[in-house]
Amino acid sequence: MENIIITSQDPTSYIKEPSKYKNNSGQDLFGYPLSQMSQAFLYYNYYLNSGEINKAILIFEHIKLGIEIEELCSMAKKYYIKIAKALGLTNNDIDDLTWHLYSLYLNKPIADIKQLVHKIQSSQQERWNLLVPDQDNITVDQLNAYYDGEEFPSEIINITSGLPLAYRTLPALIQKQFGFKRVFDFGGNIGISLSVLANNDPTSKYTLIELNTQAMNFAKWRNDLIGLTNIDYINSNTLNKDTLKGQFDFGICTEVLEHLYDVEAILEIISNLLEPGGVLFLTASFGYYPHPGHLKKNVKYSGHEDLLLNKFGFTPIKLNLPIPLLNSFHIYKKL
Repeated sequence: MENIIITSQDPTSYIKEPSKYKNNSGQDLFGYPLSQMSQAFLYYNYYLNSGEINKAILIFEHIKLGIEIEELCSMAKKYYIKIAKALGLTNNDIDDLTWHLYSLYLNKPIADIKQLVHKIQSSQQERWNLLVPDQDNITVDQLNAYYDGEEFPSEIINITSGLPLAYRTLPALIQKQFGFKRVFDFGGNIGISLSVLANNDPTSKYTLIELNTQAMNFAKWRNDLIGLTNIDYINSNTLNKDTLKGQFDFGICTEVLEHLYDVEAILEIISNLLEPGGVLFLTASFGYYPHPGHLKKNVKYSGHEDLLLNKFGFTPIKLNLPIPLLNSFHIYKKL
């Protein structure tokens, strides 16, 4: 292998500037992916040796963030590696394994499932417009018809690497920082985040709270493959404001509230699930509208999440986490 000799010339003459992780709009965010680390270190050394310390420090910070992201990803990868071993598979690629799991669970070829998901996603907007023709006057029955009529799986969420995967496991850092032992995920769908947390800390107790029975059954089936027994599964329709009151010290609710007909009724339930001093990790895309399943009447909460949560006894807190939070991410403490 030919050695690269670093001279005083501009580094772009022998190596491209490393790309950072990108946000949903494709803009550079922060942290270098693992595939860019070699380039990043070359850039760092160049600016360090040329005396441009501030540039070197900035690049080093992005290298550090990239490593932190990879550490979070490794937590999820350990969970999927355990599943692959249980199935006798040598391929640990999360994307491939995800499709393989759906194929086993539904007893259908992967090609058929991919075709189904593509069909559902391509017709999602048309179906939403058909069932909810007037967003200003949406009814509970219309919303229920939309979700009750969804086939399973309606989507395969892209969480196989990088930032999306790191953010899925981010609650583990909050749990560790506080030492929480009783965790729920409200609206956790197929329970990826909660399952990774449960696999990472078998001494804690976890509860998946989900309306979609098919998604919840799939989560349980997948976790049973590796003998993950520290998770309970509860249908959210069975809850009221007094059910399991104060039984949890940490709650997770990600990308759920913008889909709900009565946001405040659900927040009352979530608040009552947590004990005083408990913490809620919340992400909500109230402002991401129009979008199938996102309600126009919930856009009013966008940018006012703290005021909304304050009505239910929550106050925002800031934590020293290794990677920055996105604008839609919030951490609250119940008073």
